[in-house]
Amino acid sequence: MVVIVKRNTARRKLRSLLNRSRAKKNSGFDAKRFNGALPLKGDPVKLQRKMRDEWA
Repeated sequence: MVVIVKRNTARRKLRSLLNRSRAKKNSGFDAKRFNGALPLKGDPVKLQRKMRDEWA
């Protein structure tokens, strides 16, 4: 959210704009919900390196 504030903006209006911007909650993607959802066999770092080597 972008708020343009001019020099002659009243303090009351400025405070209300700031409070409105803080009140909004981020409705983005929650990746923590999927933590541990896939059972992995072996070392995850080795698996990731193997997958990256397949691209090259």
